[in-house]
Amino acid sequence: MQSSQAQPKKKEPEKKAESKPQKATEQIQTSRYYDVPLSTEIQDTIFTECKIKNVPEDLVIALIGVESHYNPKCISKTNDYGLMQINICHKESLERNLQVTDLLDSKQNIKAGVYMLSWIVNKYSNVNQALMVYNSGESGAQKLWKQGIYSTSYSRKVIAQMDKIKIET
Repeated sequence: MQSSQAQPKKKEPEKKAESKPQKATEQIQTSRYYDVPLSTEIQDTIFTECKIKNVPEDLVIALIGVESHYNPKCISKTNDYGLMQINICHKESLERNLQVTDLLDSKQNIKAGVYMLSWIVNKYSNVNQALMVYNSGESGAQKLWKQGIYSTSYSRKVIAQMDKIKIET
């Protein structure tokens, strides 16, 4: 009997990850993809950025559907670019803060859009209000709130799209 011979290693039982209570906006990445015209690679980018920035992924997928109809080369008449329709006025700060140089590059656009959306979602827990800020800017949304308007056709459209993609998945 030779004790110096290497013994086959036993497979250790998998350790269960400790579960922590989740915040309402915390996302769990799943292996399933949304039934929308975005590649799995682009959806993976969305999942990753959303997890890093604590933004609901279904909100981002729905917002992209409403903003650009999933067209990465979309440019609006008001100089909004790419999937998340980021206005050109943000380009300098996004380049400085995130090294985003091409708003028509899908991955860079998502990185920038989720970054911008993250502070909004974390500041405004109401989805309608958060969407109003994304669409109209904070001062524009505040003007509407002073008039007693707490949802717009835009915010309702994005929420309807969120509901639709949840049913399809």
